Amino acid sequence: MKITLQQKQALAEQFDVSLPMLQAFLEVESAGSGFFTDWNGQSRVKIQFEPHWFRHYTGKRIPNGVEAQYKEWEAFNEAAVVSLEAAMLSTSWGMGQVMGFNYKLAGFASVHAMVDAFKKSEYEQVKGMLNFCKNRRGLMEAIRGLNWHRAAELYNGSNYAAGEYHLKLAKAYSKYFKHHRAVA
Repeated sequence: MKITLQQKQALAEQFDVSLPMLQAFLEVESAGSGFFTDWNGQSRVKIQFEPHWFRHYTGKRIPNGVEAQYKEWEAFNEAAVVSLEAAMLSTSWGMGQVMGFNYKLAGFASVHAMVDAFKKSEYEQVKGMLNFCKNRRGLMEAIRGLNWHRAAELYNGSNYAAGEYHLKLAKAYSKYFKHHRAVA
């Protein structure tokens, strides 16, 4: 389930991005882990349920999660009772926190296929995230060019600056870049 450093390196090479850049995205998006241990001791995919997207798809209101994974899953499960498809589309998944509605850009035929793959391993999560980056117009160019503002906007939307997403990416990249150079 856990992705290895060698697998990260192989994916970075396959998608022509630097390993420090990949590591920075993973740290900022999910603190570097795609799974957590739930209240029953079971491993679950990290999620972020987005109630405004669920309302967009269904017209129904579901309470917000509050960053704690058990609350996110509680909100997701409540939404899934109304519509599993809409709940999956309205949730970001795994290490890269790829929104369910981006399943095609992530390389999947359906949101169900994406979620099933992301439940299997962090490797699948990272591969899906990199497919999303490759297929989102302009994103890979911004990433490769270290254009933090543009990369943050294309990855997280126009409100990225409110959460200082671009600054977090730059800081994480700098840390991993320095480490990578010291090891090389």
